[in-house]
Amino acid sequence: MSTRHAGKVSQIIKKTSPQNHSQSRPWQLPLHLVLVGPFVLLIAGTVGLTSWLSWRTGQQAVEEVANRYSREVTERIQQHLKSYLETPEQINRINRNAVYLGELNLTDLPTVERYLWRQIQAYDTINYIMVGTDRGDYVAIKRSDQQLQIEVANHATGNALKSYETDLQGQRTRQLTSTPRYNPRIRPWYEAASKAKKPAWSSVYQIFNDRTLSITQGVPLYRQQTSPQSQLLGVVGVELSLPGINEFLEKLRVGQSGQTFIVERSGDLIADSVSDVPLRQQNGKSERIKATEANTPLIRSAAQHLIDRFGGFAKIQGKQSIKFNFEGALHILELTPFRDEHGIDWLIVVVVPEADFMGQIHRQQLISAVLCLLALSGAIALGVFTTRWITQPIRRLSWASQAITSGELGQTVPGSGIRELDVSSQAFNQMATQLQQSFTELEQTNADLERRVGDRTVALQRRAETDSLLSKISRAFLDQEADVAIAFTLQEIGTFTGSDRSYIVRYDPHQQRWNMSHDWWVEGLESVRDQFQEIPVKRLPWFWQQLLVENLLEIPRTADLGPEAASEKALFEQQSTQSLVNVAITHAGQLIGFIGLNTVHTHKVWSTEDIGLLKVIGELIAIAQARQQVGQALQASEAQYRDLVQTANSIILRWDASGRIRFLNDYGQRFFGYSEQEILGRHVVGTIVPQTESSGRDLQQLIQDICEHPDRYLQNENENIRCNGERVWLAWANRPIMDEQDRLIEILSVATDISRRKAAEVELQSAKEAAEVASRAKSEFLANMSHELRTPLNGILGYAQILKRSKNLTGEQSQGLDTIQQSGEHLLMLINDVLDLSKIEARHMELHLTDFHLPSFCAQLSIFSVCEHTKKASPCSTNPLPNCQRMFAGMNSVCGRFCSIC
Repeated sequence: MSTRHAGKVSQIIKKTSPQNHSQSRPWQLPLHLVLVGPFVLLIAGTVGLTSWLSWRTGQQAVEEVANRYSREVTERIQQHLKSYLETPEQINRINRNAVYLGELNLTDLPTVERYLWRQIQAYDTINYIMVGTDRGDYVAIKRSDQQLQIEVANHATGNALKSYETDLQGQRTRQLTSTPRYNPRIRPWYEAASKAKKPAWSSVYQIFNDRTLSITQGVPLYRQQTSPQSQLLGVVGVELSLPGINEFLEKLRVGQSGQTFIVERSGDLIADSVSDVPLRQQNGKSERIKATEANTPLIRSAAQHLIDRFGGFAKIQGKQSIKFNFEGALHILELTPFRDEHGIDWLIVVVVPEADFMGQIHRQQLISAVLCLLALSGAIALGVFTTRWITQPIRRLSWASQAITSGELGQTVPGSGIRELDVSSQAFNQMATQLQQSFTELEQTNADLERRVGDRTVALQRRAETDSLLSKISRAFLDQEADVAIAFTLQEIGTFTGSDRSYIVRYDPHQQRWNMSHDWWVEGLESVRDQFQEIPVKRLPWFWQQLLVENLLEIPRTADLGPEAASEKALFEQQSTQSLVNVAITHAGQLIGFIGLNTVHTHKVWSTEDIGLLKVIGELIAIAQARQQVGQALQASEAQYRDLVQTANSIILRWDASGRIRFLNDYGQRFFGYSEQEILGRHVVGTIVPQTESSGRDLQQLIQDICEHPDRYLQNENENIRCNGERVWLAWANRPIMDEQDRLIEILSVATDISRRKAAEVELQSAKEAAEVASRAKSEFLANMSHELRTPLNGILGYAQILKRSKNLTGEQSQGLDTIQQSGEHLLMLINDVLDLSKIEARHMELHLTDFHLPSFCAQLSIFSVCEHTKKASPCSTNPLPNCQRMFAGMNSVCGRFCSIC
């Protein structure tokens, strides 16, 4: 090339050089930063979000387990208290019934004494069983140091209370004490029962000279059993020792270091899980301990927290679940009132340190954090290495381009390990070589370059479309259920490759069978899934061998298959398959099925890109199946985390019983066009829900009904409105959240956009209504026609049957009546066939196989032959076929068609 031509080429290159265009930009980012930056940000955001979700899920799981455990401990304490307090009630009920039935006479004190002595031996937890009468008589049996004593006060003792030892037969042996002027009618247990006029508990008290708490239940006895207004005969009572409750609480394990206690409304301790007796010595006396003065710091702190929170134990109403801080650690406090109808009003308190449940969670969170940091570091290192690998050939290409703009046309760019960059390098080298040719060939060279650039652009576009398709399919497998993702994948690859069908067939290694699990087909075709179920491997040996050895089966023309694939060819002809390609799906080195494409209308030669796409998708499906198996194995322990991941791309809304929005996730904020500050605290009606739908339905009333009856609206669909006024249709899944009193706290709603489906439903509804009108008109016509035809036909058949019963018929008359009856039945069958057309259209037609005799069938056909010279129905001469004496399988409806043809 001459110097003048070379100069012109250099000027052209300099004019079109990207360097001249880049000088107009004020700033530019290096390519390695553009490639690495988003990659690092994405990985860092994903790792951070995953770590936070893991910590939050573990925290919620611990809270739920701790609360459930506290409630279970409380229920066990309640059950024990009910069982413990039932013993005095049972004894009093037995004694009251004995008095009313006449088995126990309150005036016969010796008999009462022996009766009570025998009774107390059956109850180890009972200290006293006593009876006091309205005359001032008193009899009691007392247990002291496992010895039984009798206490008596009446006129015989001068109203003095005398105590006696007893022998093994319950007889008095010697007197122990004597207390003058004892009146049982002024004792607390007697007064409490007589004032209440029903069974009543006394207050908790300390037994004299004994560091033990007790409580007594008294039951009044009246002259008329059903009338408390009648004369009071006396009171029977039972004293119950409370240390048994302490023993139960001490044996009850509450986590690793949790504690529990029972307290009266006054603040006095009844029992706790630490001390033996809730009493202390003060100035030589024993006195009860307040909960806020307990020996255990945790119980003191818990009691003081309750007083500070509610203003006193007497003001606490209902169950309470509270968190409070003790010595720098978070504790969970479960508070439950315990009452009965006879005056018991206590509070059961269970305190569990959250640390008892958090140890394993913290260790797992630490491991997760370390793994996330390692993954982030590895991803950054891999990104930097990949970026350098990609940018180095591009830099060499850029340097060579700058050299060419300076007139150095002999530049060449070495190849690299990247296919696309290798192609670019080759194109660049070819371009540099062509520039060294004569200036006269420049136009032809430019034309060739434009053509090649166009081809490469098409290839790159195809490659970009393939990458975009794989990205969408990968996202579908990550965000959706496996079956939904597979259905989406089959439709996308079928449309992308121009196929008529796409499908997935599973291989059952135990039964050695093929089963088609998913398929997609273009409009105008039907599913072939039912035809490809439970197919033995040995039925398609050539097909099996190709997949097993080659992992690929590509057939451009199924009609060209050889005799070794006869079974396969017959199956393809049955499904009208012209060409197909199947790629094996393997997992852990084992064949688990295959994914395939086929065409029905034309032949197709499958490209390497299509086959490569199928291989990648097959690997994604195998990975998805493995992930699904792992997910099922972890389902029990990660249910909350899985629910969050499944609904991450849905609208998640929490709103209270008054309709105020308490939470809307980021996806919902972007969908409706509101920020968090704009939407929180506002009513759903007027923000994301309009007053009325386009159809006129009152949505404000709908929201009110959902708040009042949430169980009726677990699923609902309604029209919603965005910030810009656009109306959309959403499908809502609602879950009511209740408190412990079964009152609605808030509603958790998850929504998906169904606007497109609603629009399609409107169009389908219009088409359906038009089709239904036409179908009803046709059905009405067929029903009327069949009724009009059946009415006279039933008369003809009926009279023919009546006439055949006559004994005076000649042979010719009998044959004529047979002809009439057969003709009528034939006409009736034609009417049924007309009605069968409707069944065929509705796909409800049923075919029944039956046997028929061919010569007899031909004889019946001859009856309806019409002779040309008479034009009358008469039998024609027929000769039975000599080789038709056996029975043939056929169908009744087919016989009817033959008759109608004749």
